Amino acid sequence: MSQADSPIIKLGITNANYYNCGLLVINWIELPTEEEILRKKLAEMEIDQDDDYIVLEVNAPFKCTFPDHLDIFELNNKLNRLGCLDPAILTAISKYDTLPLMRIVDIALDKKYVIYENVTNEEDLGRRLYQEHQLPFQIPKDLEKYIDFQTLGHEACLKDAIRFIPDMHIAEKILCAS
Repeated sequence: MSQADSPIIKLGITNANYYNCGLLVINWIELPTEEEILRKKLAEMEIDQDDDYIVLEVNAPFKCTFPDHLDIFELNNKLNRLGCLDPAILTAISKYDTLPLMRIVDIALDKKYVIYENVTNEEDLGRRLYQEHQLPFQIPKDLEKYIDFQTLGHEACLKDAIRFIPDMHIAEKILCAS
């Protein structure tokens, strides 16, 4: 399935001039798409310049905020650069906090996240960190049976702000959410 077959985001936009005159007509644009197609769709709505529209609604498979004057072309460009990234990644990033739409896409683009799959609790996380040698210290193999994996996972959660997303069976760490 190509990107064109599966839009990630649908934007409800209106012509700013009409809106300011009291006429509300919402048109839906699916992103990502080719820039030429996007410009054609905007031209059909009599939107000639980049600032002639207002974003009224965003339908995305994750929670997010958005400004009225969201740069559709920048967003489309970034979504195209995401390529075949699983939209579940954007959903996982958005579970961290209610972030602006562009920030969620930027975190995904810059790979400023770590997702631990099949981790639903602190013990699973501690075990995963130990097995992948991601602990800040070394534990000899002969002491493995004495390890309290739940405590290791708990400490990692506190230190690295790791959050569990039970419905997705993952834990995640956002490396830079500001």
